[in-house]
Amino acid sequence: IDAKWHQLVKRQCKKILVIDDLADRTIDCTILLNQNLGAIQSEYQKYSLSDCVFLIGPDYALLRQEFRDWRKYSLNRRFTGKIKKILVTMGGVDASNHTLSALMELETSKYSLGCEFTVVVGSSYPYKAKLDEYIKASKLSIKVMMNVSNMAEIMANSDLCIGASGSSSWERCCLCLPTVTLVIAENQKKIALALHKNGVAVNSDISRLKSDFATFFVDNNSGFINKFVWNSTRVCDGFGVNRVIDKMEQLSEN
Repeated sequence: IDAKWHQLVKRQCKKILVIDDLADRTIDCTILLNQNLGAIQSEYQKYSLSDCVFLIGPDYALLRQEFRDWRKYSLNRRFTGKIKKILVTMGGVDASNHTLSALMELETSKYSLGCEFTVVVGSSYPYKAKLDEYIKASKLSIKVMMNVSNMAEIMANSDLCIGASGSSSWERCCLCLPTVTLVIAENQKKIALALHKNGVAVNSDISRLKSDFATFFVDNNSGFINKFVWNSTRVCDGFGVNRVIDKMEQLSEN
C-alpha cells in the first residue's frame, strides 16, 4: 500500500492533496485532509475552493501498515485490567523536556514502583545526557529507546501511555492504548480536548499527572479500562491510507 501511495501522489502532485490542521489560510487543492478528531469541515469553507473534497477526522489518519498489523494483538491483551508496562513518549524533539518532567512527577507516585517504564525519544531529543543522569539515580525501572522503528509493537505491548496529544494519538487509538495526554504544543490543545471528550484519553498536565496516573490503579477494574479500549476502536481503525487512496483514485478517473 505504501508503494501504491507514493506512485499515486507523484502522479497527482498538482495540488490534488493538502494535509492541514490549522484552518487559518487559503488552500488551493482538490482534496483537503485533516485527520484530527474534533476537526470540522465548516472551518475550511472560507479558505478552500468550492469543489474541494474534504476528508476530515481519524478515519483518514495516515498510519503505517504496522499499526494495522498489530491492532488485533493489541486489542486482545487489553482486557486483563493490569497496568504494569508504561510507555512515555513526547514526540521526536520534545524541546521543553516534558519527558523528564513527567518521569520526575511519576516517581513520587506509589503506583510507579511496580511498573516498568519504556521511554521513547527521537534522535533530535536534546536532553539525552540529562535523562541518563536522572535514570541512574532514579528508583524507577526505566528503559530508554531512541529513534525506534517498531513503534506499533512497543505500543501494543504497553498497558498505559503518557504521551503528547499530537499525531501519534491516532496510532494509540488504532492500538486501543489507554493514554494520559499532555499538551506540549499550541496546536495540540484541540486534539487533547477531543480525545478526552470521546473517552479515549485523559487530558492532563504536569501538575495533575500524578493524580490522573493514579486513577488507572485506584479504579483499576475491567469496566474502567474497557471504556478507553472500546472508545479507541471507534476513533481509528488504521485504514485511513486506503480511504485516502480510494478517494484520490476516484478523482483521478473522473
